[in-house]
Amino acid sequence: MLVKSPRKRPGFGSISEGCAQKKVRLPLTTDDLFGSAPTTVVVSEAMKTYFVHKTVIPNNSAFFSNALKQDWKKGVTRIVELPHVDSATFQFYLDWLYAGPRLNFMKDDDRVYPTVDEFAKATTEESPTTQTAPQVETHVDETPSVDYEWTRWHQCYELGNYFQDTDFKDTLIDIAVEKMSSDEEYTLALPGYIYPTSNAQSPHRKLAVDVKVWLGHSFQRAPKADHLSEFLADLIADLGCKARTRYVGEMGIYEYLKGVAPCKYHEYTLSTAACYLAKRAVD
Repeated sequence: MLVKSPRKRPGFGSISEGCAQKKVRLPLTTDDLFGSAPTTVVVSEAMKTYFVHKTVIPNNSAFFSNALKQDWKKGVTRIVELPHVDSATFQFYLDWLYAGPRLNFMKDDDRVYPTVDEFAKATTEESPTTQTAPQVETHVDETPSVDYEWTRWHQCYELGNYFQDTDFKDTLIDIAVEKMSSDEEYTLALPGYIYPTSNAQSPHRKLAVDVKVWLGHSFQRAPKADHLSEFLADLIADLGCKARTRYVGEMGIYEYLKGVAPCKYHEYTLSTAACYLAKRAVD
């Protein structure tokens, strides 16, 4: 028997203005996500072992979806070995997969300010694909600093590409936008992070281009940053279109990003899929 409760007085127990209610009541599904046999994933040279539900990880990752097919050896043994994958980075992926889409991604000691000699050594030792100490230009005094959150971001983005997980990469793009907006600064390394592991039509690339176009200081540094030719070609094409309409301006990173539409830089828009936020009922 259902009893309709009396209507509450206005303002009593109601949601305050400006606070959107989260969707926690969803349609009943017959999918048994956590009742499946576990898949063993062994990562890093240290052979660290993780156990992941077989019905969870292939839903997001095309790599695991193919690897766990019965006609593959991995599909029969349910053991996937990834010795080249860093265990800490894989843990971020699992945290996102099971508890996301939000990630505990920041550390209090991420930002350090090395001496001139230390900074020169760090940047000299960097390779084009694994930049361990990206330089960040602040909008205040341009003091070189090392921000290891960007290093962590880059490692996760490369892993998302390897796993062919668009939702994870879109999440990381949102993290990058949030970080640049809240810190009010950018990293010169962003094009080098995104372009090698994204296709030519990817909206992720558009983010790297837009940051360079709209931030005058960032644009001035572009010729010195040893960017990929693909990025420079996209940058010139974008500037050319704006120059034809005499619409080439300059603004701060916070001012620009606060007006960006939520899914503007999401790669899922190239398909018929839904945004990862919609899939997980996050407002």
